[in-house]
Amino acid sequence: MSSTSALVSDLRLLASGFVLAEAPVPAAGGGVYVAEVRLGGVHHVGDDGATEVVIEHRRGIGGMAPHAAGGFVVSGRNVAHKALDQSTTLLADRDEAAGRFIFNDLTADGDGRVYVGSFATNSPFERDAQGRAGALGVIDLDRAFRILDDDIVAPNGMGFSPDGRHLYLVETGRRMLWRYDMEGPGAVRGKRLLVDFGNDGPDGMAVAEDGSLWVAMAGAGVVRVFDPEGGSVGAVELPSATVTSLCFGGDDRRTVYICTGAHGGEEHDGAVYCARSAVPGLPVSPARVPLG
Repeated sequence: MSSTSALVSDLRLLASGFVLAEAPVPAAGGGVYVAEVRLGGVHHVGDDGATEVVIEHRRGIGGMAPHAAGGFVVSGRNVAHKALDQSTTLLADRDEAAGRFIFNDLTADGDGRVYVGSFATNSPFERDAQGRAGALGVIDLDRAFRILDDDIVAPNGMGFSPDGRHLYLVETGRRMLWRYDMEGPGAVRGKRLLVDFGNDGPDGMAVAEDGSLWVAMAGAGVVRVFDPEGGSVGAVELPSATVTSLCFGGDDRRTVYICTGAHGGEEHDGAVYCARSAVPGLPVSPARVPLG
């Protein structure tokens, strides 16, 4: 197993004072955008550590992706586009009767469809009165919402393989990492278990250019790295136990931004760290779901 130093170098604290930093998206001009789940808002954190609120108020963002038209697609009580002028466009609404109570992590494919996980109840680890767990859905390029997998307990981090042939999904409730084969535009099949995390709780994830899978481990204080077949490559150790998510950014996509949350309660010791990776990450695909 590789050590932290073999995977990344120059790990440093970039910004602190968050309760729960989540859903990082690399910024084109440098730095990273992160959501503050508990206190609300989307923040830009510069590579010098300077922090600025770019979207106000929105709380509960578990997933975020840039949109080709600017702004972000964000999750929470619904999936919406939030523009930098603070305007909102609803893309997919909660539907308790259909088993969609809260939306969580999300990602976009190369064409711009948005794949998003949802919980069936307010508690991500519980089933609803009809016995439904969480689900993986997709918002297509005509803005139609479809369910792709309706039996996922607390769906979390997602990413695509470098060739676009596979979709990876973290299932926090069962503590597993799955790989789907892409059957066609917006369609999956052949769900395969890649990693069983045992007692550890996986959260967000990112995919590197070499196909390696980087998974944030909430409660374990590490980012675990796997090869495309689920074999362990190593781990990046963090000073904080609550590691929530990560992304690759910078001009060469070799800057790793890692989000953490407070150790408990309303403490403000959540943070954003950065490091230099030995391998670049994949480019982030923007959402292209129409806003009109």
